[in-house]
Amino acid sequence: MLIHLYQITDMPLLSTLYEPPSKQLISVLERQPLRAYDAVQLACALTVRRLMHQRGMPPPLFVAADDALLAAAAAEGFAVDNPLLHPP
Repeated sequence: MLIHLYQITDMPLLSTLYEPPSKQLISVLERQPLRAYDAVQLACALTVRRLMHQRGMPPPLFVAADDALLAAAAAEGFAVDNPLLHPP
């Protein structure tokens, strides 16, 4: 998995994450009833949130169109949003 996350200033916050954080992934799977790739997404988001917190940045908004994934993210303390709830 390769993630590039940039601040508004285009400075890399997390320039490269090649593999999902395995300890975080196992922990998510133990706490949340998720499909494997949903758990990877949530584990990566938890890692990004921790890195943002370490830099004094506000926590990210977790956006997904999957209700089970959104419920798991909310249970992990994320503010969540479903883009399907905002018609054009």
